[in-house]
Amino acid sequence: MVLGGHQGVGCLAGNRPDWVSRFRNREPMAVQSGPDDAESTGIIAPLDHAPIGVGVTAERALLAALEGGCQVPIGALATDVAGSLILHGLIAELSGRRVLRGSAAVDPSCPAVAGEKLASVLLADGAGDILAALREKKTIPMPQPE
Repeated sequence: MVLGGHQGVGCLAGNRPDWVSRFRNREPMAVQSGPDDAESTGIIAPLDHAPIGVGVTAERALLAALEGGCQVPIGALATDVAGSLILHGLIAELSGRRVLRGSAAVDPSCPAVAGEKLASVLLADGAGDILAALREKKTIPMPQPE
């Protein structure tokens, strides 16, 4: 289940503060329960926010297709643009000299397809070279404050 940051505040107590709606679609959080834990699943079910889940699915599909992890400079962000969900993606060299960007429309019925398509576009634009160079590095330097 996916919910917007602060969306679930107060929901379990049956009250939702007025300010909660202003935070919808920001800072997605995942909440999960065990497959056989019907009680917990029932408690957290009202917190699920399907539109945010669609965006997160598209973002994760892009990261998975590019084999992105914590040490790879890849970004994925799904945003609502005039009622349509758009997936934005970025991959960069560690030096920041080369940065590839792209975007794709997200179909809510199959959001992972947008991530896979955008990954294909970025790979065709040279993301594969960036990823290969990263894999050759023995160690990846930690980011330094400017």
